[in-house]
Amino acid sequence: MNKTININLGGIFFHIDEEAYQKMKRYLDAIRRSLSDDPQGRDEIIADIELRIGELLSERVKDVRQVVNESDIDEIIAVMGQPEDYMIDEELFTDDSGKNYSSKSSKKKLFRDGDDKFFGGVASGIAHYFNVDVIWIRIAFLVTVFAGFGSGLIAYIVLWILLPEATTTAEKLQMEGEPVNISNIEKKIKEEFGGVSEMVRNAAHDVTDAVKDVSQSFKKKGLSKAQIRSRNGIQDFTNTLVKIISSLFMVLGKFIGVIVIIISVIALVALVISLFTASTVDFMGATSLFGGEFLVNDTEFSVWLISLIIIILVGIPLVMFFVLGLFILSNKTKILSKTTKLIFLSLWIIALFGAIYLGVSQGIKYANEGTSIEKNDIYSLPSDTLTIKMIDDELLSGSTNFTQRFSTKKVLDTNDQIKYYSNNVHVDVKLSDSAEAYIKLYKKANGKTHLLARENAKKLEYNYNVSGTNLALNSYFITDYKNSFRNKNIRVTLYVPKNQVLYFDESTRVFLRQVKTVGNIYNRDMPEHYFKMTDAGLECLDCPVLKAEISEETKEEKKIEKDGVDVSITKDSLKIEFKDDGEKAEIKLDKNGVKIR
Repeated sequence: MNKTININLGGIFFHIDEEAYQKMKRYLDAIRRSLSDDPQGRDEIIADIELRIGELLSERVKDVRQVVNESDIDEIIAVMGQPEDYMIDEELFTDDSGKNYSSKSSKKKLFRDGDDKFFGGVASGIAHYFNVDVIWIRIAFLVTVFAGFGSGLIAYIVLWILLPEATTTAEKLQMEGEPVNISNIEKKIKEEFGGVSEMVRNAAHDVTDAVKDVSQSFKKKGLSKAQIRSRNGIQDFTNTLVKIISSLFMVLGKFIGVIVIIISVIALVALVISLFTASTVDFMGATSLFGGEFLVNDTEFSVWLISLIIIILVGIPLVMFFVLGLFILSNKTKILSKTTKLIFLSLWIIALFGAIYLGVSQGIKYANEGTSIEKNDIYSLPSDTLTIKMIDDELLSGSTNFTQRFSTKKVLDTNDQIKYYSNNVHVDVKLSDSAEAYIKLYKKANGKTHLLARENAKKLEYNYNVSGTNLALNSYFITDYKNSFRNKNIRVTLYVPKNQVLYFDESTRVFLRQVKTVGNIYNRDMPEHYFKMTDAGLECLDCPVLKAEISEETKEEKKIEKDGVDVSITKDSLKIEFKDDGEKAEIKLDKNGVKIR
């Protein structure tokens, strides 16, 4: 009957029989002797080996009362390897004894990498697991944060909570997919100690040089010990202050880097989505988007090509800003190779020349303005009152809202032909130079030459209709889709004889422009009133007129209030107050002159 011993191995308690204990002790002593020629990191190597042995034993011991026997130790040694295999050459880190277990021990495990982290080391741990550059994992998280409405941030936090951090050498080897045996543990620890030793040596050299300089300076100046201690205190305070300021600037720099990344990602995603949407809508033959005209394209380039030029011209600088943000966060980050940068620069220059060519060619197309004038007589003018109103085609405009001005869009006519629609129509009324009434249509458009501009103007399709006492003017015009974007408008001028009475319908309110009236009535106040044509222009027949009689004897004050206008009249003065939404203006006229406030 073998005696059992309780041991603590890597923080785990085991019951082990005496023979197995002695064998494991001899094994660990042999490992310790194999490392005696190079004591650097020996204790940490032994601690990691013990931790790994404890993990392997815990996999075999299913019951806390189970005793570890000699066969269990033999299996552990087979996995970990024999110490004498690593005594010959430091660079020969192969373990033939562990080959039977290599497929199992070299299996990767997902950990957080605490040695290469911005926040929790999640991205670097995933990069180790999938054997990719960590920067691409970080980019993927950023994209999902903004394009996925924050889902990337939630996933990162969840992984941060669930994934353990690789703290021991064995866990770091498992994270990298390396077999956890003596050779790899020793190699990993030596690499870490090598980096730390180099940093310590550099720091020691810097401190030694600084001390020498300070000592020589003090010797030259012949300072006392009290003065030296005082100067040392000042120097320590200064160094601490510099470190604090440096840390603040470092944090500020990181914050700026994050802001640059966020702005560049949002702008890049918005650019791609907007241009892709515009291109797709145009490709599908949609007539308009958001009621606008920006899909109307009469250039030599397709919408897809224009979108591509804009994406390259604007997108590449945004990508470079994104790279700049990553570099601010970690100046060790190398994302774009020299070849990639040259390709980006070449594409950007090509897109720049394409944009310049497009702008110049379009500018030349609009360089000149042309006007086409059409005169049409009105033979059936009523003898009493002519009612003027605007009409629209609801099938083309999609509505009969006459308050929306300068609406332009891509539409389909009754023959399913693509047309350019615009309500850029102005209406004017003038005195006829004869006893007859007539209409003049002034059609304006731009073109490469004056002749082409006039031809473009002639292609504008506009109609009106005279029926009895009504004159119905179209509130829009259409033209061929290829004739779009040439700064087009139509001015409809109605010439009527003297004393002709006109009534303006409500629909004309936003279309009346520069109509000459007696009393300079605001054109938008003309609808729903009657006007008579005179030599001085249109005279309103039913507009409200302010009248007051002043008594010479009593000098009684007369007050009139109407539509936000208060008029106060006396024999010696006139005061007018205007009130609108809390705003107030006043005009006062008396013997002292005119006061406006």
